[in-house]
Amino acid sequence: MRNIKAFLLVLSLLATTGFYSCKTTSGPATSQTKTAVPTDPLQLLKVNYNSPWLGITVADKKITKVKTLNHFKESNFSSTPDSVSTEMLMDGVALSDSILNVLNKLIDEKKFWELEDNYGAPEGLRFYPYTISVERNEKIKTVTFRSNPSYGLAPSGFTAIQKFLEEMK
Repeated sequence: MRNIKAFLLVLSLLATTGFYSCKTTSGPATSQTKTAVPTDPLQLLKVNYNSPWLGITVADKKITKVKTLNHFKESNFSSTPDSVSTEMLMDGVALSDSILNVLNKLIDEKKFWELEDNYGAPEGLRFYPYTISVERNEKIKTVTFRSNPSYGLAPSGFTAIQKFLEEMK
């Protein structure tokens, strides 16, 4: 009788420590851990700006800027470049919380979330595309301005954010 009690005691200890799992489970006992969600709202802010000549990404409190250069031969009278190269202006440079707070506030003050999705020239005509995408707290908005002199200017909210991003250092 003592052997049975000792056996049951050992068995219950093994079951509570995870070394023993019931045969009715489909696999080995595993612990489930949840991935930590950043509590800093600035960590969740992502902004992308793309133009024909400049690409800017703000994410994870860092900024990356890439300049696109179009090269033309002297004999080329076409608007199509002979070659294209890129120049890394900034690569993952850390941004201060104060700069990110200004950007975050600017997005709200200029009512970026209320802008239409497209401005400028209609699809099918010649234009230079300028795009700003903002992701914050699972909310995503992309605004495109199709630059063409015959179809007006970009909205002031768009140009204010564009200027701020281009001047960030």
